[in-house]
Amino acid sequence: LGRMAKSEPRMRAVIERLHPTDSVLRHEWLFSWKCTKYPEVGREPEEDYQVLDQRVQQMRLEALREVWDSRAFEGVSLFLGVNEEAPHWVGMLMPMILKPDESLDYFVKACMNSSEGDPRSIYAYCLRAVLQGSDQDDLERIIEGIRADGDESNLLFLLLCMPFRGSTWRRLDGKSGDFRQRYWENVSPIGLRFTPSDLNELVDGLLGVSRPIEAFHAITFHAINWVWSSLETSRLKRLLYAVAPAEPHGHIDQFSLSSALDELDKRSDITTFEKASLEFTYVSGLAHSEHGIPNLEKLIASVPTAFVELIEAVYGHKPDADSQDPEEIQRQALSTAAYFTLQRIRRTPGSDERGNIDLGDLKAWLAQVRTLSAELSLTGACDTQIGELLSRASADDDGYWPCRPVCEALEWMASEKVQEGFSIGVYNSLGAEFRGRGGDKERELAEHYRAFAQRTAYEYPFTSSTMRRIAEGYDREARWWDDRAEVVERLHG
Repeated sequence: LGRMAKSEPRMRAVIERLHPTDSVLRHEWLFSWKCTKYPEVGREPEEDYQVLDQRVQQMRLEALREVWDSRAFEGVSLFLGVNEEAPHWVGMLMPMILKPDESLDYFVKACMNSSEGDPRSIYAYCLRAVLQGSDQDDLERIIEGIRADGDESNLLFLLLCMPFRGSTWRRLDGKSGDFRQRYWENVSPIGLRFTPSDLNELVDGLLGVSRPIEAFHAITFHAINWVWSSLETSRLKRLLYAVAPAEPHGHIDQFSLSSALDELDKRSDITTFEKASLEFTYVSGLAHSEHGIPNLEKLIASVPTAFVELIEAVYGHKPDADSQDPEEIQRQALSTAAYFTLQRIRRTPGSDERGNIDLGDLKAWLAQVRTLSAELSLTGACDTQIGELLSRASADDDGYWPCRPVCEALEWMASEKVQEGFSIGVYNSLGAEFRGRGGDKERELAEHYRAFAQRTAYEYPFTSSTMRRIAEGYDREARWWDDRAEVVERLHG
């Protein structure tokens, strides 16, 4: 150990002589992802990350100052390609080095010239960070210098690299419509702080150039609820309607979508029909959201024609999956949304906000729905969907299920297709489950529904037969699972 200690100064001297003499090569490591792992940063065990980050930033600042003094922009620009974050680090630190006059202006113009008009180049990313870190006086001087040159394309490029916020957009005032359009078509809509007026102007600008997805993501980047309350109702509606066809597969954040629809529910300047229309537009994306489809359910439960239109959309046209015709593709999308809606509605027709069902209203709704579907030759499909919908009704306050108004409706219709749909709805309500061996689970369910059949046999005979049908279906499933378990046991021992 003693010999090693004596040789350490000599080793350090050798290492120092091996260091590159070129200032860029000597400091390039500071702008790599792994710089904090190098011993040169002097990282201590259990050291606070913020303290380490401040030390690294100071080392980068000193390195940039040395390179700028010796090689100016040509040297500093060599750091930009080290990794994706390097342009941001360099741009963030350079305003601390450059004098707030010719040096800063020279650096900005050098970045613009090197970018060659490409807002996605490493020089443009560096310029964004420089402008973000410059004070208002510097920005004004830089803009006036570019404006004095008389080159509109350079001014546009500079504005594209400036912070995405209202103070930048004010500089578009008085510009031609073509200039403004090119700005909104090419700007990267990422901002850190938006005022309420900024949010509304952002929506107008991006929707005006058909960029609804970018507008939605720019707003939801904040992931806080107040942004939706800051949007004026007509703009929020236009945004949501515009996003849907631009993102046909529903790949948008469900939480943000649910929050936006929750905000619309609080407002009085939008009708229930408009809110239901938006919920229908996003029905597949609202499947497991907190918002759900309450307005759409309310509309369907009170307007029989709405239910029939869903039936017609699903069953009234034979789809052509291979067709590339835009109208056929749109028809298939409508059919898919209608099917999702039929599977997700839970509100029983004739019910109020508390879930209490008025039998007269329920019968009137059923009568009109069945009459309209008969005119379309869709009686069977309609009755099946009616059965599925009624199977989702809650029990009475005393636990009686199906609740008495639903039992009365089933007796009144006495339709085999309704009975079939009711059975399907019951089967589908179970969802995924963990299974034991054989059909024990199905036998329990069969006994459960057989008990319902006995309880309703005297007062509601058709309902009782429906319950027996469900029980018999579970009996068959139990035997199938028993047979399967026996086969598996014989095969695997």
